[in-house]
Amino acid sequence: MLHILIFLGKKYKTETRSMKEGDFMKLKKLIAIFLSMSMVFAVGCSKTTMGISENNSSNESLKEAESSNKDNNLDYLNNDSQFPIVNEPITIKIMANMTEVMPEYDTVTVWKEYEKMTGIKIEWESVGSQSIKEKVKLAFASNEMPDAFLKCKISNSDLLRFGEQGMLLDLAPYLEEYAPNIWAFINENEEVKKGITFPNGAIYGIPAGIETPAVKVSKKIFINKTWMDKLGLKMPTTTQEFYEVLKAFKEKDPNGNNLADEIPFSSDNLTNLYDVLRGSFGLGNRGTAQQLVDFDETTQGVRFIPTAPEYKECMEYMNQLYSEGLIDYEIFTMNASQFIGKASQNLIGCFVGPNMALLPTELEENYVGLEVALKGPNGDQLYAPLRTGIHSTGAFVIPTSNQYPEATLRWIDYFFSDEGSLMYHYGIEGETYEKKEDGTYDFIQSVYDEIGGNNSFDSVVSKYVSYAGGNNPTIIKEPFFAGAEMQPIPYQAALNMMPFVPEEVWPDFTFTLEENERLSVVKTDLNKYFSQMRTEFISGKTSLDTWDNYLQQMEKMGLQEFMQLYNQAYERYIAD
Repeated sequence: MLHILIFLGKKYKTETRSMKEGDFMKLKKLIAIFLSMSMVFAVGCSKTTMGISENNSSNESLKEAESSNKDNNLDYLNNDSQFPIVNEPITIKIMANMTEVMPEYDTVTVWKEYEKMTGIKIEWESVGSQSIKEKVKLAFASNEMPDAFLKCKISNSDLLRFGEQGMLLDLAPYLEEYAPNIWAFINENEEVKKGITFPNGAIYGIPAGIETPAVKVSKKIFINKTWMDKLGLKMPTTTQEFYEVLKAFKEKDPNGNNLADEIPFSSDNLTNLYDVLRGSFGLGNRGTAQQLVDFDETTQGVRFIPTAPEYKECMEYMNQLYSEGLIDYEIFTMNASQFIGKASQNLIGCFVGPNMALLPTELEENYVGLEVALKGPNGDQLYAPLRTGIHSTGAFVIPTSNQYPEATLRWIDYFFSDEGSLMYHYGIEGETYEKKEDGTYDFIQSVYDEIGGNNSFDSVVSKYVSYAGGNNPTIIKEPFFAGAEMQPIPYQAALNMMPFVPEEVWPDFTFTLEENERLSVVKTDLNKYFSQMRTEFISGKTSLDTWDNYLQQMEKMGLQEFMQLYNQAYERYIAD
């Protein structure tokens, strides 16, 4: 039965490319009948997970059908020029993640223009960020798939699981021919190639790429220069000097309102503070993608950060800051709205963020980035929050049910070219942006005129382009990126840190299906306990005198198995 279905599938994929969409209905109904019969047969022969058969022969047949795509009739593609992509219009359905400031994708200027350029009509399914995970899971569970997922933040573990079940297309055989820009980006960046290639050799997702330091340095420390000048303070260069500056902010009324209301050090979440300080204690020496592990120079292997002696020192320092009121007392429950409210009252002395978007515009000029990374008590002067060449994997994913994988890849590949990156971030020349005399680009004045009141920068530009919220299948590069990280103050803050970032950065490791099954249990438990105890150590709820008990609890929760799995992944990583 399944072989008959695959035969019809191949026939359908070939013939549909020479027919118009309105002529497909009879053939679709016939395939649907066979599909229903095969599903009944599969239920009787094998158990199912997420609505797909786990029977080995079924999976092999699905992969056989997938690999046959390259043998199909590709006359529907236009190979004479880049655009249009197809000789006759086709329609593909894309599920896309939509942040709260973004409109429906079918109303966005750039996508309406790109449809005209490519000849490919997009049937958009715009899904809000709050429900995107559930919608993606439902699509896989019901096997009612779009032709592609855009900006949906599909994790590595899900990419591998659904890929090995035959539900996601292995892009590796297609990229060189149908996505030359993506192929070049991957092969020019070794950590990118390793970060998106699974142990089985497959590539199941197109990543979000990064080249500019302004975004590679994912978090920056901004300090209130106006306050420092008023108090006659020098820019701190060590953790001890940083402590002294924060203490002066708290005690000497730098905002001049005769109230002890200054908040020396804050952000919209605790992890931001930890990430920018841990490098001063020698932690995070392989970048920000790895929160729990880095490289141990002594053992020349993987180190579990939360049990390292240096981590205890970092917790002691952060506890000192918190206990003396130098860290925002509400940091453990902070959100962006709360932070914005405090910042708007000129209460913040120093904060951490990727850019200055959380500050009122009129206060931005009060802040500058640190000039150097803070040197810690043991001489470490590392700035840890550095990304690899990929912001995230799974930014664009193609299911095997897609009738036009070659055209879909060409559709997304354009955004990995310079022209495509410019279009993705700025839209249409003359309509949404202009090229300036110095060779840079900017939105036209009428776009900026819309900003104000309840209209934020992101909400305005999202009517024209869709990069808000990140996880974009393009390359963030200069001068084609329009994000707030490129503004002068955060851009300079990133450049200041570049001499101190890790020399080598690891992407998130990829694991086998069996390894992921164990990690889903062990890593979840360890990470939850790590987060809980980090909060308790910093707040003083749990004394660091109980450190040995903390280590023992980590062991009981499966630390040894976790380290074994990560060392296996690391050995594969360095062997490739």
